[in-house]
Amino acid sequence: MGKDVSIAISARDNFSDAITKMKNSNQAFRKDLEGLNEKLDALNKNKVTLKVEADKAKTELKALEKLYEATGNAQVKAQMEMANADYEQARRNLNLVSTEAKNTEKSILNMSDAFSKVENQAGKLSAGTSSGGNESGGILSSLASAGATKMIGSVLSDVANTYVASAYGEEASTMFSSALSSAVSGAAIGSMIAPGIGTAIGAAAGGLLGAVSGAAQVYEKQDAAFIEYYNELYNTATAGIADTVSSGAGIAASRGVDLVGLTTLMGGDAEAAAAFQGALVNIGLTPPMSYDFAASVAKPMLSWGEDVGTILSNLNNLGEASSSLGLSDSSMSTLVTYLEMMKTTGEVSSRYLRSINMLGINPYEAIDAGFGVGNSSKEAIDAILGDLDAAEVAQAIYDYMGAYFAGSAEALTNTYQGLSDQVDAYKDELANAAGEGYIAERSEGLRNTKDKLSGETGSLLQDAYTQIGQWQAYLDNLAEQYEYDALSAVMTGEVSSIFSDEARGELEEKAAEYAEAVATIASEAASDVEVEEAQAAMWRLMAEAQAMAVNEYNASEGYTIQKDANMQLAENLRSDASLNEAYYNAGYELGVQLSKGIAEAVANTMISVPDISGATSSEEARAIANASLNSYRNGNAWGLDYVPYDNYLTYLHEGERVLTASQARTADAAGAGAQAVITGNNFYVREDADIDKIASAFVSRVMEAQRVTV
Repeated sequence: MGKDVSIAISARDNFSDAITKMKNSNQAFRKDLEGLNEKLDALNKNKVTLKVEADKAKTELKALEKLYEATGNAQVKAQMEMANADYEQARRNLNLVSTEAKNTEKSILNMSDAFSKVENQAGKLSAGTSSGGNESGGILSSLASAGATKMIGSVLSDVANTYVASAYGEEASTMFSSALSSAVSGAAIGSMIAPGIGTAIGAAAGGLLGAVSGAAQVYEKQDAAFIEYYNELYNTATAGIADTVSSGAGIAASRGVDLVGLTTLMGGDAEAAAAFQGALVNIGLTPPMSYDFAASVAKPMLSWGEDVGTILSNLNNLGEASSSLGLSDSSMSTLVTYLEMMKTTGEVSSRYLRSINMLGINPYEAIDAGFGVGNSSKEAIDAILGDLDAAEVAQAIYDYMGAYFAGSAEALTNTYQGLSDQVDAYKDELANAAGEGYIAERSEGLRNTKDKLSGETGSLLQDAYTQIGQWQAYLDNLAEQYEYDALSAVMTGEVSSIFSDEARGELEEKAAEYAEAVATIASEAASDVEVEEAQAAMWRLMAEAQAMAVNEYNASEGYTIQKDANMQLAENLRSDASLNEAYYNAGYELGVQLSKGIAEAVANTMISVPDISGATSSEEARAIANASLNSYRNGNAWGLDYVPYDNYLTYLHEGERVLTASQARTADAAGAGAQAVITGNNFYVREDADIDKIASAFVSRVMEAQRVTV
């Protein structure tokens, strides 16, 4: 008989599990991608903020650097160092955020690709099985699209910025870059919310914000350039004055020394010496000679017995020759030396004549013209040299230069080089004037200082500085003793008593290790590696000993005393500086003034001169002027009851209203309780709607009447 066999089949829907797991994965991916997009948005915002901060810090640093160069103020230096640290920190933060933003964009792009693959698989697996798959896919598509939009926008932005910068300059590029970047970000965000219309709205909003941000960046650059420009003007002006006084003091001091020498050479006649020096200054105002050169050759001439009139005449003759021949100061000095040597030695040397001839001046023609020889050949002149007076020969050559090259100096004055030399000479005179004023005032102070240093104050200072020098020498000796005693202890094992107990123990251990290293190096059985390790140990032990010496010195009684003195000094200086605001604000206030930009400059230059003609006193005029200044800067943001004078300048704000004088009077009358009385009118109300019509017509007529009155 047949057996009834039943087979039970258990079917498990693994396919549905796969779909469920993939959906869960999609949700996890979606959260990760959303997080990355949020992170990228935050990074981009931070990047813009950090860029502004870095630029601002850089501008402040440059301003402080220039201010410190101009003033040398210690407080400004401290502010400059802090500004430099702030700038470096801002720059590092910007680099870190920029790098992280790039990495985040790469992560978004990679994840978007992964989403696309997962989404496709999920779509295929869930086809016909779940209606939720489309929704999930739509979210994934939006998110992936948002990430891709950012990446594509970044690439396009780089390309477009390069073109815009090349075609229209950096300013247009900044505006375009900011607008495009924000538009792309806005589009990405909008596409996540509502693809299509959301993308367009996001792009428009982002572009508008980007344009505003770009304009702010451009203005910031303009303002920074403006600040840098007028800071350079300030530094140039102040440095120019300081340089003029400094160089002028040098010129005036040198001329003061010259005057002393000229006075001595002229027999102590200070008045005659001053007049002679003035004549030398006038010679230096026209080319080719400077005052310094004229004075340098005039003093020897005086010492050789030349009279003032002859010296000045000969210098003019020399100038004529130099203007024509283009002689340098060195060549002119050599020529004067030859001629003056003839006068002082009483000898006419053929060698001197040849040397003068090589400079471009024919001494033979000069002698022929001066003595009527009738023959200017070298042979004819040489034949009679022994019969001629050397001083007269030298003077004949001076006179020949003046006659032969006459007019050359005047012609030179009208050349470019001549005009340039004259301008430089007159600038020297301006500097000399500043220097004379400085020296006249400063000399009194120097005399006072000299009196103090040469008297009791100087004696006390010498004693004090002797003690200070001895104290500094003690500290230097102590530091040196610690260093070499520590090195000696490691190498010999003999530890000095100047070290603390802890340091002595460490030095003894290092000495033992050092001896072991020395023994290893000396051992023939040691390998090359062991020797090298021992050598390295010796180097390390010596370095450690030096470091210990520094530590022990810093813990010594002598250094502790000096450290306490330094701390007390800092505390006292801080306390003293806080006593008067002028002490610590000196450099700061100037720095603040030099940090103001275009807005402050425009505000100051736009203030018109108030009309004070109606003022009856200086106090009233001052009040009007102050009212004008305050109203302009404050803008009368809370209103103004009455305009005090014509051409009154003020700011206007959004939502405010400007009234004519007539409108203002009408408003004042209404505010004071004036009433409008309407007579001669009859109103007929036939229905409820007539009430509204009558009221509307009434208001219209009143407003029209008010306009006519005004």
